[in-house]
Amino acid sequence: MSPEYELWACALHVEKKHGERAPEFIAERVHTLAMTGDILGVGRWRAIADRFDQLQGAIRYRLSSRTTRMPPRQKAQDSCAQISVEPSSE
Repeated sequence: MSPEYELWACALHVEKKHGERAPEFIAERVHTLAMTGDILGVGRWRAIADRFDQLQGAIRYRLSSRTTRMPPRQKAQDSCAQISVEPSSE
């Protein structure tokens, strides 16, 4: 499985498992990894958040052609944008 395909698979899994709470779940993962200084983990989950947002945009686009108005949805990237990564001092 290519790294790109794996990121998309993770985004889809998070969407299926966590539904409307998926952006919060992703932000919690980024925060936890940032607190432990796992810079690579933070980068990976931010990449998953990006794929998740793209996935949600595609779904909303397809659904919007069938309805007149859809409520706004929280983006995963917005949820984790304020989390900064600092290496742990341990």
